[in-house]
Amino acid sequence: MDGYIKLYRKLLDNPIVCKDVETLGIWIYLLLNATHKKVDVLFNSKKITLEPGQLITGRKAIATKLKVDESKVERTLKMLKNEQQIEQQTSSRNRLITILNWELYQQNEQQLEQQVNNKRTTSEQQVNTNKNEKNVKNERNNISIAQFEEFWKAYPKKRSKENCLKWYLKNKPTEEEQKQILLAIAFFKNDKQWKDEQYIPYPSTFLNQKRWEDIKWQMMKWCCLFSKLEKIIQSLTYQQTNIRCGMTN
Repeated sequence: MDGYIKLYRKLLDNPIVCKDVETLGIWIYLLLNATHKKVDVLFNSKKITLEPGQLITGRKAIATKLKVDESKVERTLKMLKNEQQIEQQTSSRNRLITILNWELYQQNEQQLEQQVNNKRTTSEQQVNTNKNEKNVKNERNNISIAQFEEFWKAYPKKRSKENCLKWYLKNKPTEEEQKQILLAIAFFKNDKQWKDEQYIPYPSTFLNQKRWEDIKWQMMKWCCLFSKLEKIIQSLTYQQTNIRCGMTN
């Protein structure tokens, strides 16, 4: 594949892709092999059009090229998907990988600067025409940031911090939802499965999939258990009372 890509120095500040040398190598491999223009290809015996930022490859091909274990490639691709860096579709022979936000990564500096200036100008105009709306939005964002900080402090697995903050700014949970999220974290921290970090979901996954709602089912199971125990205790108490009455008579 000819041509070149832009590789920004800020990439080194990304804790997701800079987890280790092999992870960084796999990420750069994906960047280098993604198409920069639309191209028709065959995938899973069907003709499709690859969009910029997409590529068709396989676990074995990456492992062979980079001289790493296939299991490491598989774990890394799964992690990148969980961290919302890529999307992937698998077939029996290979997989279609989409690098998310590819357009932002490959714009030139003038385009990026122009885009930022346009956003700034639009934002300033909106402030001038509707200051009250802007103030309300800023206040709500401040609340969301404070909620995020509570969540981040409580969650035991520190990964994908930026994605979690974006989730809070986008979804703006209510006060009641925030209480449920924190309550669920406190509950799951005492769960035997969460004692091993590998079984703790990534915080972005916990938020995107609304895992805090799982606590409802857990509470229902506990309530059923307590109800059964209560009936057993009542039954034993009743039997003991009858025995005492019989002995008295």
